[in-house]
Amino acid sequence: MSFMMKHFKNGNTGLVAICDVCHEEVTAQDANILWDPPKTDTPNQLFMPIITCKDQCTRKIDLVRGQHQYSQELEVAILCLADNTNSDMKRARRTLKLMNGIIP
Repeated sequence: MSFMMKHFKNGNTGLVAICDVCHEEVTAQDANILWDPPKTDTPNQLFMPIITCKDQCTRKIDLVRGQHQYSQELEVAILCLADNTNSDMKRARRTLKLMNGIIP
């Protein structure tokens, strides 16, 4: 799963998602996260998902690997990540607003 840091025109730096197929930056609304089921039922097993553009690159992956087993829209996956890491979204939003106010 590809995330990169980007330096924006306004001087801010932030995390962006990159399609693992075409290597272009994607928005959360225009991307999917794909993964195959775990090989075993071992609890806490980790495995790597991939990010794809919703239509074109998802179809390319399906042609190469066969139909993927699981997928989720990236914007939903981001909320799951925040929940799984016990993120305090209100505090995070306040911090982001403060950072955006400091850096024009």
